[in-house]
Amino acid sequence: MAGKLPAFSERERAITSGISRQTFRKYGMSLACAGIIDDITGTAIIVAERIQRQLGKNFKLST
Repeated sequence: MAGKLPAFSERERAITSGISRQTFRKYGMSLACAGIIDDITGTAIIVAERIQRQLGKNFKLST
């Protein structure tokens, strides 16, 4: 996720989490969110590659 801005601002993420922005910052929730998103993205790429192999298709994965 280096060099990319998140789709939602820190304020919006805090509101969605049901906590204050200050608490969101205090506990480093931005890094936690980024880690979760990176894990999900990595898993999705692996799944897409396996499906591509099973189907014998050749398509480009956008990352």
